Amino acid sequence: MERFPDTTGSEVGASGGAQSDSWQILIVDDDSDVFEATAYALQDVQIFGRPLQLRHARSASEALQLLAQPPEPAVILLDVVMETEQAGLHLVVRIRKELKLLRPRIILRTGQPGRAPELETVTSYDIVDYKTKDELTRQKLRAALTAALRSYDQLRRIDASHQALERMVAASQWFLGDDLRDSFADGVLTQIASFIGVEPEGLVCARPEQPGQGRPVDYRVVAAAGRYRGFVSHPLDDLPDPSIVGSLTQCLQQRRTFVGERSLTLHFAGQSPDDDFAAYIAASQPLRDVDEHLIEVFRGSIAVCGRNVELMAKLRNFAYRDQQVDLPNRRAFVDAVDRARQRGGVPHVIALIDVDDFSNTDELLGQHFGDALLEGMAGRLREGLPEGCFLARVADDKFAVLGASALLQPKQLRDLLAEPFRINDLLYPVSVCIGLAQLDADRRSSADHLKDAQIALKRAKSIGQGQDMSYSLAIGMEMRERSRLVQEIRKAFDNRRLSTVYQPLIDLKTRRVVGVESLMRWWIDEQTMVPPDRFIQVAEQSGMMITLGTWSLRTSLATLKQLDLAGQGGLRMSVNVSAVQFRQPDFVQVVSQALAEYQVQPSRLELEITESAALVGLDQVRTVLEQLRATGISVAVDDFGTGFSSLSYLHRLPIDRLKIDRSFVQALATNEPGAGIAQTVLNLGRQLGVPVLAEGVEDEAQERLLIELGCNEAQGYLFGRPMPSQDLLAWLETHAAAPGPSTPAGDRP
Repeated sequence: MERFPDTTGSEVGASGGAQSDSWQILIVDDDSDVFEATAYALQDVQIFGRPLQLRHARSASEALQLLAQPPEPAVILLDVVMETEQAGLHLVVRIRKELKLLRPRIILRTGQPGRAPELETVTSYDIVDYKTKDELTRQKLRAALTAALRSYDQLRRIDASHQALERMVAASQWFLGDDLRDSFADGVLTQIASFIGVEPEGLVCARPEQPGQGRPVDYRVVAAAGRYRGFVSHPLDDLPDPSIVGSLTQCLQQRRTFVGERSLTLHFAGQSPDDDFAAYIAASQPLRDVDEHLIEVFRGSIAVCGRNVELMAKLRNFAYRDQQVDLPNRRAFVDAVDRARQRGGVPHVIALIDVDDFSNTDELLGQHFGDALLEGMAGRLREGLPEGCFLARVADDKFAVLGASALLQPKQLRDLLAEPFRINDLLYPVSVCIGLAQLDADRRSSADHLKDAQIALKRAKSIGQGQDMSYSLAIGMEMRERSRLVQEIRKAFDNRRLSTVYQPLIDLKTRRVVGVESLMRWWIDEQTMVPPDRFIQVAEQSGMMITLGTWSLRTSLATLKQLDLAGQGGLRMSVNVSAVQFRQPDFVQVVSQALAEYQVQPSRLELEITESAALVGLDQVRTVLEQLRATGISVAVDDFGTGFSSLSYLHRLPIDRLKIDRSFVQALATNEPGAGIAQTVLNLGRQLGVPVLAEGVEDEAQERLLIELGCNEAQGYLFGRPMPSQDLLAWLETHAAAPGPSTPAGDRP
């Protein structure tokens, strides 16, 4: 590559030598190679018959030094990221604000395509273009400079010959400071009228965003002033003056500007003819002589502003709107909460709506079905919410509503979604959980309020489907404690503080050990244990139980293999399975792989499920259980009678054993409520043809009653405590063949 001199403040012609009558081009970039590559691309180039004179500044401070002295550059090629990420953008502000250099055309360049300039800077400080460095090839660089130099030359000519320059620049900056299309259209009328020295009396029209297919083009009035104001949003043909209709129609169809004696009809080019718009201005007296060249410059400047406004509107739409369901997104919702907090007034509440079991719907019925369901819900909420509510989609299956507390009640929200949704000729009902959080103008940020609603929602979902909960400080503390506990469980698992212990299962007729149940324990230190009822549910709700469950299964099968090798074969291993594990798509495969790895016959593994497993979905649970039982694995229902709707689904589940909860065993010989439930479960087991095992047997009286009632098996402190695998082997060698109680009842660990 041919090298070019690169001395700050020096003037280097693109042809290699200094030039006197040339276009001044300032390149601001901290990379000298970029300057040299640009100079190489522009060597021997002449634009409008004049050569280019390049100057290089390696930093914003050097650029300011050069710009403070003549000659004024026609074009500034400015790197967005230099000393800092915002250095280039800050320089733009100083060029326009401090140095008052309004004529030089600025083209932003960056080597990082994903790093866009600040919206306010692009729109407010007259930046003509924004390109990535690799996008500016030799040909495109010349084209960009040609357009920029033409604009600069026109500005310079206007400045020298016409006092309207200040009005035009002011108009451009006014438009670039406003990214709302309606306001832009209104401003076009004001600025044109000011430009030609008349009162704003006229209208702006354009074709609709979605013109009718196969029908004549339908032009509509998008802004109006004076006596035409009442025609905003009307078809152009509604205007009573056919000459105005004809003038605007001809202007848009021929893409030309027309100057009449008492009117001016300007055409503004968009990115395509469909994006064009036209403005008509009427005057009460004959127009003074209008400089046609000046009009063209003005028209081109406003058209560029219009394209920038449209682009910024689209960018803002993508940044603040969920494109799938056409609702504001999380970012827009947080901004709306900010505004509501600043306004104060009537109390407001955030309602966070979450679809129950949506992931399963998405998996079972397909993503298109799930998308259609969300779109249907968005439509219902959009149409049915009270006026003044702000609706947004803040996550995959979560909608957020902001509104007056008196208007947003869980029942009213559920009523909007009560009717089943018709999707692909299928009527599909949904249930939702709702978390609510009151806005407090004096407390924390809007994002924190949304987190409060999320905490309330999690609490509602932990209770069950179709629940709602309002945030309180107590709930916040509880949920944050749960979050802390989840982190502690992860640390305990990583640091091997979680372990498995095993409690013997006894045949009540023969007193033989027929198996062991694997139980999970969490030891903080050698003497301190976290009770299972404190951490198991938290692990389930956090999803961590999938990892813990797989580890527990594999550890238990490894222990069973060790017992076999030690001469204690023939026992079954009973392992607890959480409801969340049924959501694993590969759960059956995980179990099969573990059996194969440890060479354990499937018939020696029993999986214990609780009644809450049905919450996953009865059909799904039944399918998984049938697949497991087909391999020879047995299934037991643990803590039977403590859940919900037990009898309604029990006959539909493929099971091999029922387990009586310890609370019913403890009540056997008392007059307490539940004393007869153990006998009921035993009778049910006989009717279903499955054996029954009693948990928590602590004394011989309980054992005798269970035998009399026909119970098949038992476990409890009367026979053996839960113990580590090494202690279990010693216990089996000592007690497996010896009938009678092995350990007295005592305090539970």
